[in-house]
Amino acid sequence: MNDSIADPEFLLLNRERQFALERDRRHWFTTAVTEVPLRTRVPMDFTPDRVPSHDPQTGAFDAGNDLTMLSRRPRSADGWEPSWGARFYVWSNPDWDWAAGMLRGDLDDDTIAGLQAMLHPGEPVDRQRRIDKDGRRRR
Repeated sequence: MNDSIADPEFLLLNRERQFALERDRRHWFTTAVTEVPLRTRVPMDFTPDRVPSHDPQTGAFDAGNDLTMLSRRPRSADGWEPSWGARFYVWSNPDWDWAAGMLRGDLDDDTIAGLQAMLHPGEPVDRQRRIDKDGRRRR
């Protein structure tokens, strides 16, 4: 056997050893520390640093920063969905159809409710749903 680091067999064995070591370390963590998933709520800043499109006549806009996207359109009969490649939420209030998304990570109902309270406080919300990357809708 050639122990050269360029040898494909050596590389495969080294990768398998590394996977086994990582698996052992994860097992140690779940038995010595906790097996409970460690999820926390993280504040997310939706303040845009760019507004690539806006329509002063209708009030429609697309805005975002390096982590988040926010858009609105005048309320339509069927609602509105942007064609984003990230998971996002859509909802409507009496005047607008809204969309909010996060590029790296995931939003939840509580985060969206907080965002809605800042964007249109006290206004009723309907037609809210989450859109996954693959286009499946979740209520």
